[in-house]
Formats: sequence, C-alpha cells, structure tokens
Amino acid sequence: MLRAKVKKYKNYFGNVSFILITNYICSLNVMKQILDIFDPQKIVFAIAALDQNSDFVKYVSSRKNQFEIVFPKNDTITSETRVISSSEDFLSVFELLFKSEPRYISLYEHKEKRGIAHLNDNKVLSDDAILLKENVGYVISIILEENSVKITFDINLYDVDGLFNKIKS
Repeated sequence: MLRAKVKKYKNYFGNVSFILITNYICSLNVMKQILDIFDPQKIVFAIAALDQNSDFVKYVSSRKNQFEIVFPKNDTITSETRVISSSEDFLSVFELLFKSEPRYISLYEHKEKRGIAHLNDNKVLSDDAILLKENVGYVISIILEENSVKITFDINLYDVDGLFNKIKS
C-alpha cells in the first residue's frame, strides 16, 4: 500500500505556491475532503485523453441540466474535454470518470461571469500558471499515472501553512 507524502512549496512562482501529494491513491472520499477545503459552488474540470465513447461521456452528455460539456477541437493525447458542474454533481460521477482512465484531471472553481465561452479556446487548462494569471484562485491537478495530486494556489487568497495543515490532517 502506498503512503501519501505531502510537501509544500512556498512562493514557488512569485505569488503562486503549491502543495504536492505523492504516493497517493485518489478516492471519492479523499476527493470530497479536498474539495471541502475550497468549497466551490461550481467547478470546471478538464480531462485529458478522455475516450469520447466512454460511459462517463455518455452519462454527462445526457444530463445537460447538470453538466455543460465542451469536447476538444483536435484528437491528440493532450486534448482536454471540459465540463462545468456543481461540486456535488462532479463527485457523483467521480468513479465513472476514473473508470474511463483519463491521463489527468484538473479542477478549478468556475466563475459565472466568465461563462462557458472561455472553455472553447485552445489553452491547455492543465497549465496552472496560465489559470492563476486568469484570476483562478486554485487548481487541483490529479495526475493519475503518477499517483499524485498538485494543488496550486494564489498566496494572496490562501495561506500556505493553513492549506498544508488541512490537507495533511
């Protein structure tokens, strides 16, 4: 069994710091605990290398009142499918998403004023620095093939030591 290691990197990119959790098996319960720390109303999740014929895609596409979905414009390994939903709806499909075996999942809080239009651009949302420049306060990146989670955040909005202690406990 893997033992999770938690390490903090203060002021790594100026006003941006991150906490890295390695040797980590992501589960629904742990994902809920991480999301509870930030308490987002709506989240955007970007999913790389998602099989467009997966049960997850079929389910989310059929629930347009719960999920807004934008498929990638190209079909490369770094293409991202982007979805907006409530945190509860995300958690309700979390295990189905994992079964579709994406390369990674990036999560951040959705800002209503931005709408879904920004999801149609070609920026790769896994680039935490770009997201934080766009006034996103935090990004949770789940890198499945490395058994790690990277939580990148703006230190003007979140206290490094406070977040570290909440995640460590």
